[in-house]
Amino acid sequence: MPSKKKQQREMLPPVEIVLSTKDQPDYEYARDKETQIHISPDKINNCSPHFHKQVEIIALQTSQQYIQINTRQELLSAGELAISDCFDIHSYVYCDAISTVLIIPEAYLADYQLYKGNNRLKTNFVRDRAVFDKCFPLLKQIASASNPLLRKGMVDELLGRIVEAVGVEQTEKESTKELLLIHRILDYLDEHYAEDLSLNTLSDEFGYSPTHFSRLFRKFFDYNLNDYISTLRLRKFFELKAQFPDKDLITLIFDSGFSSVPTFYRLFTKKMGSSPKKYFTNAEKQITLFPPPD
Repeated sequence: MPSKKKQQREMLPPVEIVLSTKDQPDYEYARDKETQIHISPDKINNCSPHFHKQVEIIALQTSQQYIQINTRQELLSAGELAISDCFDIHSYVYCDAISTVLIIPEAYLADYQLYKGNNRLKTNFVRDRAVFDKCFPLLKQIASASNPLLRKGMVDELLGRIVEAVGVEQTEKESTKELLLIHRILDYLDEHYAEDLSLNTLSDEFGYSPTHFSRLFRKFFDYNLNDYISTLRLRKFFELKAQFPDKDLITLIFDSGFSSVPTFYRLFTKKMGSSPKKYFTNAEKQITLFPPPD
C-alpha cells in the first residue's frame, strides 16, 4: 500500500509548464559578488531558471511545490528540502506553498568545498523528515545570528547534515576541469557583455577551437551560446534602464551590447511578449521609442 506522502504527491495535478534547462537560465552574476548570507523566510518563494556560484537551500513548510535542479524535476512536500550546489541550474514552479530559502555565498563555503573535493552530491533532494527537523531550526538560527563565528559554525553544521543525508559520489577529473572553465567563461561574459562576443573571439580568448568551445557550452547548458549572450544583454538592458530611467533608449540598447536596434526589438518582443513601448507603457513608464522594424 503506498505511503500517505506518496498518495499526496500523486493527488497533485502535474504542472502546466514543465521547466527545462533549455529555458535559458539566468546567471546571477551580481549575486555572486555578494558576501552576505541571504535568507527569504516563511514566504512564497518562486523563481525562474537561474544559477550562481552560491549554494541555495529551500525548505518547504506547507503544501507542495515542484522544484527543478538541472534536468531533474521533483515534487517536494512540506517537511522536505532541496539543495542547489554551485552552478546547479534551479527553479521553483509558481505556487502558494510557504518555504524558507537560504543562499550561502562563497565566503562561507571553503570547508564545504574542501570536504566535498571533486565529488558531487548524489541527489539534490532530502525527503527524510528527521533531517528536515534538524536542519530547519538551523536555517532560522543562521538568519538571526549576529556573531559571525556562530553563523559560520551553523552553516557548516547545516551543510554537514545535508551531505551526510544525501551522500557524495565521484566525478571525472575532466568534468571538474571543464566546470572551472565554465566558471571563467561566465565571469568573462558578464564583464564583457558590451564587447564583441563572437564565437571566434571567445575561443581565441580561452585558447580553444570554436567547435570545442561551442560544444563545451552546450554540454553544460544545453542551449546555444549566442542565445545565452542575447539573453544576458537583454538582462543588462533592464538593469541599465532601472539605473538610468531618463537615459535615451537607443543609447541603453547599444550600451547593453546589442549591435542593432532591430535585433534588440525582435528579442525583446519574443522574450517579453510585447513591444518595448507597450511593455513600459503598461509599467507606467512612458518612453519615446523607435518604430518597429519591417
